Amino acid sequence: MKEATDQRADSLDKIAWSEEQEQKAKAALVDMQRVMEQKLEEAERRVRSAEAAAALAREEASKEVAEMRRELERIREEKDQMSRLAAMAETSLATAKAQVESFAEKASQADHLHNQLAEVRGRNQDIEHELVRMKEDLELAKQHRDAMKVAHNNEIVQRLQAAAERAQLDKERAVLEAQREGMELLNQLREALAKCREEKAALEVQIIQGKYQPKE
Repeated sequence: MKEATDQRADSLDKIAWSEEQEQKAKAALVDMQRVMEQKLEEAERRVRSAEAAAALAREEASKEVAEMRRELERIREEKDQMSRLAAMAETSLATAKAQVESFAEKASQADHLHNQLAEVRGRNQDIEHELVRMKEDLELAKQHRDAMKVAHNNEIVQRLQAAAERAQLDKERAVLEAQREGMELLNQLREALAKCREEKAALEVQIIQGKYQPKE
């Protein structure tokens, strides 16, 4: 009788121990879930940081676009100024040519006009050279403006794309890492809890069937 009582007491101790282990496993599961939530919060913080970095990159790109527009406006003003100078030069050239023609008509009538005619022709050549130089400068300015516009646009697009891709990659990596760690912890706890429950159920069956033999 005493032996049966001792066996039952030992079985009850085993059941109590199993229940205690189950409670510990549940507590560990709660702790692990809290850790997983903390990791998810950290991942969200990283995502917000990445999004802030992308926003900063967009702001910097906007500033560069504004600077580029100011530079283009300055080039347009220079172009307009050169156009006005070229128009003035063409007007002067037309006037000089008219004078040359007038002096040429009168050259046959007076020898003293030859010197004046040579002077006008020299001035005409100078004006033509200046006009050619202005046209070349205007073309160079236009080429510089076009090249700078293309370069700035390409650089801005590349920076925006790179910032967006980095932000998206950081976001995806943070979320996937948090999910992976959380699932690993959750699976470990589930396995431990299932094992405790199986041991408890087996022990209860042995006690009911009278097959449980406590270890001496």
